[in-house]
Amino acid sequence: MQHPNSETPTATTSERTGRPMLEILAPVPITLEDHSESGAHNDEHASTLFNNGDIWCVNCFVGEPYSIEGTNGGKYTLWQIELDTVRGGRIRIRKRYNDFVRLREQLVRKYGRQTVVMRLPPKTVMFQDRFNKVFLEKRRKGLDYWLHSVVLNPILCCAPEVKQFVTNHTNH
Repeated sequence: MQHPNSETPTATTSERTGRPMLEILAPVPITLEDHSESGAHNDEHASTLFNNGDIWCVNCFVGEPYSIEGTNGGKYTLWQIELDTVRGGRIRIRKRYNDFVRLREQLVRKYGRQTVVMRLPPKTVMFQDRFNKVFLEKRRKGLDYWLHSVVLNPILCCAPEVKQFVTNHTNH
């Protein structure tokens, strides 16, 4: 059905109620365009990537989870993360979900008024198996999307907190 004030459809109308309905659309993918004069470099040193304040990451990927048995019988999950740099290098790190939570809290506190810091995928609820394959894949996709929203954001990408997250490898 057409909107009464235009010639092209702008919304749909519920046949049952006759009221306008909003359509739910999938999020638009985040893309990166390199507008630097120098183009890609071959230097793989992560510590120098953050110096000039430009976007340094062209792609990132949160990979398969690793379930780790602790010495006291506890169990936790590590996420393998790969970040492709504008210089052609690849940074590989492993992080726990709590590392993402800590980074998000820092970014919201410091940059929350300048830009949107997206929410992380939710924590587990009581009696939910946090090592269930379906749950872990859903979380992986959410962490992947969240990390893209950080490293491709011109305000957040070069934040000292992000640099520490990327260069401070978790010793698990």
